[in-house]
Amino acid sequence: MDGHVNSAPGWTQQAAVLNGASDLFAEIMTDKASHARTAFGHSELPLNAAVELVLIAVMKSEIH
Repeated sequence: MDGHVNSAPGWTQQAAVLNGASDLFAEIMTDKASHARTAFGHSELPLNAAVELVLIAVMKSEIH
């Protein structure tokens, strides 16, 4: 998961903002998935968004 956080100059708590997204991802996927995460701070994001997440997921069928 890449997290892009709209941030003021000098603010360094982007990773704390992404904790909520990580917690939700873990709750939804339970023990079926884990993830790596990076956090970036930006002075502006498209459409004045507060946070932008980028996820790449690989799903595996359980049908045999």
